[in-house]
Amino acid sequence: MPSTVAHTPSADKVVEGDDAAHSLLPTLRRRVDAGGDAFFCATDYDAVALGVADGVSESAKYGGHPAEFSWLMMEMASDRFHEIQRQRRAWQHAGDHGPSAPSVVDARELLEGAYEKMLQRSPIITGSSTVCLLTLCQETGILDSATLGDSGYAVFRDSRLHHRSAVQQHRFNYPYQLSVRMKEQPALSGEEQYTASPPASTIEHGPILPRDAAADSHQLQDGDLVLLASDGLMDNMHEDEVIQVLETEPSLLLTGARQWNADLEDALCRVAWRLAQTAWTLSQDPRRLSPWAQSARNIDAINAMGG
Repeated sequence: MPSTVAHTPSADKVVEGDDAAHSLLPTLRRRVDAGGDAFFCATDYDAVALGVADGVSESAKYGGHPAEFSWLMMEMASDRFHEIQRQRRAWQHAGDHGPSAPSVVDARELLEGAYEKMLQRSPIITGSSTVCLLTLCQETGILDSATLGDSGYAVFRDSRLHHRSAVQQHRFNYPYQLSVRMKEQPALSGEEQYTASPPASTIEHGPILPRDAAADSHQLQDGDLVLLASDGLMDNMHEDEVIQVLETEPSLLLTGARQWNADLEDALCRVAWRLAQTAWTLSQDPRRLSPWAQSARNIDAINAMGG
């Protein structure tokens, strides 16, 4: 099942920060059965962080744990986000006696922090995953992104696609992956040995690292809709099909400032569920010219079909 991120009322909720009233959404931190996909939503004071990761099944051939790895990455990203926010509040409380707090949490730095936490864990969890992290400053409306592989996001404005993140891949259907490998016993030479990792987790300079993620930022406007999803959705739904699902909830398409309330939350949950269900249904049609099939045809000139 493809993953889309939306808060659900039944999820475990944790609001952290000095003033919970500043939070737009509660923290979402609950594992669900989503195959190798994982996600999180965290809020703290004046910022929101979202993430989706797609654990690569091929890593199991190399001793990895795809689902455990992707969930751990999301949990470590959530932890690092709250650490950053605590530091920002300390700077703000220091006033003239400390450095000014940045206006937005840097998504790539957030990914770097999450990755460091994964490396420091004992026992270490091995695997590989694509990932996309988003951070949003509620005061400025600036959205910051870090994308590695084919998990990604799209911004819809006025019922049209405004921006879609690019896919990072070695070649078609071979996306970049962030991986952690297990250290083995030192060899007789004294050099540390590592278990193997999928070839897609390396590039010319060596292992793919968080610094290799594509970074971007956007000034959002009132009424913008941001979709964060794994390739299970991105590969199977064209932009007009996504818009058709968004239009099933007219309240989401209103322009102008809106207050967060239960009705808006419910509408977002319904549309996220419909998007996931629609992507799954479309992926089962072997004769469909999906975005994935169209990309295959464009690159390899083959008669690819399906998702």
